[in-house]
Amino acid sequence: MDESDHKTGEEVFRRDFFYPLMDTAYASLQERFKELEAFKSTYGFLCGVQCMKEAQDSKTLEAHCADFASGPGECDVDASDLEREITSFVGFALEKNLQKLSAIQSLNYIYQHSLTDLYPNTAIALRLLTTLPVTVASCERSFSKLKLIKTYQRSTMVYRSFQSNTRSADWWILTSLLISSPTLRQGKCCFNVHLISPFHH
Repeated sequence: MDESDHKTGEEVFRRDFFYPLMDTAYASLQERFKELEAFKSTYGFLCGVQCMKEAQDSKTLEAHCADFASGPGECDVDASDLEREITSFVGFALEKNLQKLSAIQSLNYIYQHSLTDLYPNTAIALRLLTTLPVTVASCERSFSKLKLIKTYQRSTMVYRSFQSNTRSADWWILTSLLISSPTLRQGKCCFNVHLISPFHH
């Protein structure tokens, strides 16, 4: 193989595999960052006492509570009550030197000290935040090894060869199951193996 053939092979690999892979990875990362931005805009003010205090100091707590009550907290959270409860809870946490509490720690503290009657909307909001799914299948599918194998390896196989290999594998699985059957081992049933063979004509 001369140098020109080697360069041609590298160019084909770069064009048909490497660049599409990079495009898929870039698009997937962009989608994930967009999802994180959406999460931050909806739940960011609830991610701990410090975040609640920052929203309160920046005068954005009312807007955050209104967006939350009209979004994930609809029918479960009242916006004005949630704002009032968070303001009270932040002041309470600062008095108790609990400003470093995270969202899950704040929720645990509310339940451990029986404060759900004082902060019912806050408890619901924190429960919604802490029970969000960590991951979703749509993001994982974008990085699936099976997808890479299917697009790069499986698609390059000749259809007839792939069909033949599949039928062969199915035949051996079926034969193994039949031979391992207790009924057949006890001699209670007999069959003509050629009748079920996918290659029998």
